[in-house]
Amino acid sequence: MDEEERLVRECLIALTQGWTVRVDPWWHPLLRGYRWQARPAGHGGRGRYAGRSLRTPRGQVCVAMARVILGCQAADTSAVLRPGKVGLWEMPDLATQRIDLRE
Repeated sequence: MDEEERLVRECLIALTQGWTVRVDPWWHPLLRGYRWQARPAGHGGRGRYAGRSLRTPRGQVCVAMARVILGCQAADTSAVLRPGKVGLWEMPDLATQRIDLRE
């Protein structure tokens, strides 16, 4: 099994800097078509979150994968669908470089 098949089977989406994010099976085909990045987060930027940048007429905006999964933000336009903050059940694993966004 090659790397791409393994990622699909485990519902992992590759991020930049060697990070991956685990999502529920129904989100995998909807989210994997975008170029997601491992972006610094938390105190001192040691944590990570999955996000992507979009250029808009008003400038560059960030789309956070967790906000897309919870229905707060549109993946393709970055439009705010409903207000709210998003927290993770588990902190990103620095040892395995994996973020778990399963519901």
